[in-house]
This record gives sequence, C-alpha cells and structure tokens, in this order.
Amino acid sequence: MKKRFIALFLAVLSFTTFAQIDNDKKDLKQMKQMRYVAKFDSGQKDVAIYKMFDPSDEVICYVLMPEYASHKIISGKFLYEANSVGSISCLKGR
Repeated sequence: MKKRFIALFLAVLSFTTFAQIDNDKKDLKQMKQMRYVAKFDSGQKDVAIYKMFDPSDEVICYVLMPEYASHKIISGKFLYEANSVGSISCLKGR
C-alpha cells in the first residue's frame, strides 16, 4: 500500500511539474517586450549600459549588465551563474 501511494504521489508530482513547464512557456510568449534603444560604454571591461523603452507605460530603463552571460544547462533549463555586475534604473518618459 505504501509503495502504491509513493508511486501515485510521484506520478502526480511529475505531471504537475510538466504542466508548470508548459505554462511557463506560454507565459513567456505572452510577456510584453521592451524595445532596445541604445548601448553605452560603462567604463568597465565587458560591461555595458543598455537603454530600454517600455511603450505600454512610456518608461525608459537603463540596465547595467555584463555583455556575456555565463550559464549551465541543468535538467534542460538554463541556470545563470552569478556575477558582481548588475543594476537597473527606470524613469517615466516625456
């Protein structure tokens, strides 16, 4: 009885996980997109400032981030590694 319960629990858990993955893919397709405007020198090697525009709210954002992202693939998903560079500042456009 205990083995059947564990097997049923694992089956439900795996179904829920796959359903969540499918929902995540749908959510990504429905996400709004910011528009790239320009790239600026940050004064640091391999780090840039990106200017982005959100037309739905008329917001301009400046993002300080590395030009290259280091990542691993674990269980079919990207796992981005940490770095010490990154910030975002946004303001309402005119």
